Amino acid sequence: MRQNARKFGLSLAALILAVFLVGTAVLAPCLVSAEDGRDGVTIRDTSGMEGSGGGEPVGPPLASPGGGDIIFEQPPLEPWIVAYWSDRAEGYLCMDDFWGLTKKIGDIHWYGISQQLAPFSLDCDPTGMEFQIIFYEDSGGYPGEPVATFSNVTPVISLCGVGPSYRFDINALEAPVSLTQGWVSVQSTYSPNGCFFAWITSHTGNNNLIQNGIHAGANLAFALTGAPPPPPNVKYLHSTGGLFNLTAPIGTQWHELYPVFCRHYHLSSWNDTSGDGVLSYCDWIDMYEKPDGAVKPYHVEEVTITLYLRPELNELIRDGFGQIFLGEPMYIELEGGYDPAALTDPIGTQWHEVYPNFCTSYNLTAWDNTGNSTLDFCDYILLIDKESRNVTSWHVEDVAIDIVVCREPPPVGGEAYPVNRASLLAPWIAVGVVLAVGISWYILRRRRVQS
Repeated sequence: MRQNARKFGLSLAALILAVFLVGTAVLAPCLVSAEDGRDGVTIRDTSGMEGSGGGEPVGPPLASPGGGDIIFEQPPLEPWIVAYWSDRAEGYLCMDDFWGLTKKIGDIHWYGISQQLAPFSLDCDPTGMEFQIIFYEDSGGYPGEPVATFSNVTPVISLCGVGPSYRFDINALEAPVSLTQGWVSVQSTYSPNGCFFAWITSHTGNNNLIQNGIHAGANLAFALTGAPPPPPNVKYLHSTGGLFNLTAPIGTQWHELYPVFCRHYHLSSWNDTSGDGVLSYCDWIDMYEKPDGAVKPYHVEEVTITLYLRPELNELIRDGFGQIFLGEPMYIELEGGYDPAALTDPIGTQWHEVYPNFCTSYNLTAWDNTGNSTLDFCDYILLIDKESRNVTSWHVEDVAIDIVVCREPPPVGGEAYPVNRASLLAPWIAVGVVLAVGISWYILRRRRVQS
């Protein structure tokens, strides 16, 4: 009995120790060390290699807050060797290509260092740095026309290791980018601390990095995360009053395009949560389904512009019986949010279909302005399907405001607080202490009985 108790006690103690060690495991950091280079390039100092860097901070795992997965990645070299300047004030712009995407781009993450020239430093505080991110079409292995531009964005910055190097995360682009292949440029545009950005390289890719229009024969370290699907309770609503003053949305009428076509709503109240004085992202509105549905709160996810289109007369379709008829009309939504400039200079703007084929993406390539200098009723446009590359001609029937809204999530109770390692380990430590005391008591009791 004494031997069995001792074996039981040792086995249970080993199990507790294993659980404790698994709970305290940490990731190894990436390593960096560098000195200033020339011609827009920073090169690592091989004579002063840093040590292992054990215990250094490491950025959180790549992931979309909405559940999107990584759809393209060129991981950083560890330790990094070369970093290419990409800063507006210093006059440098870097870009690299990507391919094989099967989902829309929802997030972007890139790796680099924050430098200062006078006095020289590789440890300039990157807090508050702003960037411009541009996605381009691919044109035979070179950057083509810009597809989406995001200006004055402030990423989440995570220390990647000693040196130091950083990971910069935009965890939710203002609008998903629809490209199966293309190019992306990232350029720092402002720093409150006088820093500038240098983009570190990757060991994977096709050596297609371009800096200031010149191929450098290297790869930049970045990753793209797929845009998550719309939440199940999202609604795409089209204003039946066309374009209206966004400072006065109360009383406007809407009809649903997606997911249930043509239900009608009345907007009865508005809470300008964002504080910008116009109906915009993050505001709250109350609506009821007409004629007499219950009033319900909705969170505004996006405000943009919608075109209601019918195929032009030369886009006739012949069915199997020889009958000729016009193709089906559709509603398309401007990507990138509400931008009145897209109506006065629409060529090159990007749109995605909401109805009838949700999320087919288009590039507006031509515009026949039949009236004033604004895209509106009776104009004609050409659209290129970004995936099939088919070109179709359309007659503009209506131009209106479009909103994407989501029902208020039900309350779950309690409050959320930052997670720390100690709070996660505390229950395991407590269990270990209780079990250890119990084992000791059991063994001592058995000894007393045996003696």
